[in-house]
Amino acid sequence: MIQEQNNILAKKIKEKEQAVAQRAAQWEQPNYRVDTFFMPQQQPLRTS
Repeated sequence: MIQEQNNILAKKIKEKEQAVAQRAAQWEQPNYRVDTFFMPQQQPLRTS
């Protein structure tokens, strides 16, 4: 019973690690422009 739960948890951890590794690989792509995608340029406020 405990061994069974242990196996299930180990499998879940492996799956999570793979998902994290895939995400990390995406961030490392040179053409993946995080700055333009997530941080739009702030326009200075014009007061007239």
